Amino acid sequence: EYDILKMQNITHLLVSPVWKKREAIGFIGVDNPKRYKTHCEQVQTMALFIADRLQKDENKQRLQELWELDHMRQSQFYHAILAEKEAYAEIDVESGSIISSGGCWKEYKAESDATGLNFVELFLGHAKEFLHEDDMEKFEEFMSMEYLQRLLRIGEHTVKLEIRRLFGEEMHWAELTGHVFQDKIIGNVHALLYMKDIDAQKREELEREM
Repeated sequence: EYDILKMQNITHLLVSPVWKKREAIGFIGVDNPKRYKTHCEQVQTMALFIADRLQKDENKQRLQELWELDHMRQSQFYHAILAEKEAYAEIDVESGSIISSGGCWKEYKAESDATGLNFVELFLGHAKEFLHEDDMEKFEEFMSMEYLQRLLRIGEHTVKLEIRRLFGEEMHWAELTGHVFQDKIIGNVHALLYMKDIDAQKREELEREM
């Protein structure tokens, strides 16, 4: 090794190992230092800095992997629950885009992508076909971007609304639920909306009140 260094005109060499969990994973050094030829504190400091940076990068990668695994598990759980609902949609409240949709709202994402309509315009347009006219005003408020964003600001992450909606040719009571949350990666406000047919229990409730 000395002969190799000599061929490169290296007469002095300061070297420090880069450690990871008590194992040297590499070395950093200075060839022919002009000063402090027997003092390697600066080289040792640089080795510590590199080791620390490598550890941070590894931790960051591990966190990303854990987040992706958690996201996959949540996604599977999330779709299993939503499969039991009459309709569902995940929306980006800030951009107005529909991320996914299913049930009797299944075609809403494709329609939004094709027409350029945001979720408010699309949902309100269809509401005129299916919703009871007496419920339109409160439905419009529930679906507004400003309302959903305000819910997150005040810490009210889940809201419910009872509406009357056509299912086939019959008007049924339905419960609309909205979960508002902030995306972990890009920080946008998202909302998960889903609808459940509660006609039987609602009619029993109304009968008891009579």
